Amino acid sequence: MFTRFSKKRYSNGALGKLDDEVYKIVRNNILVFMNEGGKSFMVTSPSHIHQKSLITAKIALSFAELGKMTLLVDLNVNEPSFHRLFSLDNKYGLTSLLLEEDLEEHSPIHKTVYDDLYVLAAGSAVPLSKSIIWDRLEDLMREWEEFYDFIIFELPPYIGVSDTQILTEKGDGVLLVMQEGKTKKKEALETKKLLERGRKKFIGAIYCS
Repeated sequence: MFTRFSKKRYSNGALGKLDDEVYKIVRNNILVFMNEGGKSFMVTSPSHIHQKSLITAKIALSFAELGKMTLLVDLNVNEPSFHRLFSLDNKYGLTSLLLEEDLEEHSPIHKTVYDDLYVLAAGSAVPLSKSIIWDRLEDLMREWEEFYDFIIFELPPYIGVSDTQILTEKGDGVLLVMQEGKTKKKEALETKKLLERGRKKFIGAIYCS
């Protein structure tokens, strides 16, 4: 799958109503890819791309608009964005669940204004041992898969971030976002090579201008 987005201006305040046909095309391609029962997929990019968070959120909304219970998770703990996009408090989030903090009735998973779309912000940036991340995240994913139809994760950039390369193994597929004038050809080819070497389930790429 290779999809190209035309240039548009978006507001970080809200997603608005999903009226761009291209997101529905992406969603349908993902559904075909995951027709064997997969529920979760990861969204990353070769290098930092500002639009990746909004694109990921719009894709999640496209699933929710099908009536699918969809959980959007911010795994980019060092550069979180979903709490701003959805106007959420980032005090409690994924890191709270990973560290099994006492949340005092504060659920870190938020129901959005959009039907069937839920968001888990990254939470406070705290040092996490890799053993905690991997083991606890796998437990959480099993719990979420019992409740949600789809779980969509936004990850940090793929190149130069070892955590991302490991995290992509946790989902049922990987979607790559690239940007004109931002993503270098060398970076794109290197990312594709690393994904193939690790035998990741590569869904396809989105190219935005």
